[in-house]
Amino acid sequence: MQAGRRTRIGFWFLFWLVMFLFPSATASDLELDGIQGAMDRLAMDEAKGIYAELQSQDEGFAVWGQLAVLYNFFADYAEFIEDDLDKSRDFADRAIAAAEEAAAYNGASATLQAVLGDAYARKITGVFTSIRFGGAVTDAIEAAEALDPDNEQLLYVQAKRYMLAPAAFGGDREAAATSFERLTERNPNSSLYVSFLAAAVAPEDPDRARALWERALELAPTNDWAERELADL
Repeated sequence: MQAGRRTRIGFWFLFWLVMFLFPSATASDLELDGIQGAMDRLAMDEAKGIYAELQSQDEGFAVWGQLAVLYNFFADYAEFIEDDLDKSRDFADRAIAAAEEAAAYNGASATLQAVLGDAYARKITGVFTSIRFGGAVTDAIEAAEALDPDNEQLLYVQAKRYMLAPAAFGGDREAAATSFERLTERNPNSSLYVSFLAAAVAPEDPDRARALWERALELAPTNDWAERELADL
């Protein structure tokens, strides 16, 4: 009996020692506190400062993963704020490369899988590219859902998909409005979330859309998307 007890104690000691020395790939996701604030405010100078700092650090899951998130944010900024699709797709390629590097350290990250799905979706411009990249988008999104269906980056990518995809491929403006409503409740300081909500409700409720565009601009004075939409109202 004593020998069996000692064996069990020895097993659990070795188990926790291994977990301490070699953390499980499924143990955690990316920490994005500093990055998230810069993204919420569309603070490009701040985001570029974080990017420069990451470039000076040793490679690893956190560094590559945060670079992937930043590249995807830069792609969003280029597409929606600067209205530059070519620049956005260039950043999408960088996001994919960084996410794949991070996955080599820790393959199980809902945030990274969501970034991959979003970045691959930017590469779809027609039937041929839909055939080429559609499977990668679906695989990444499903992997993120399996890991953490409540992951904020995943919910954002799903909401954008409702907003931007043609109806034949799952686009649904009403579902987009509902999804971005929930995201703005979860994170009311994101100028980009508020902007998407404004765009989603604009056809049915232009007065609310105006108030939301004004709020988006208040949250981020550099939000040229909101400024353009307000000028057109």
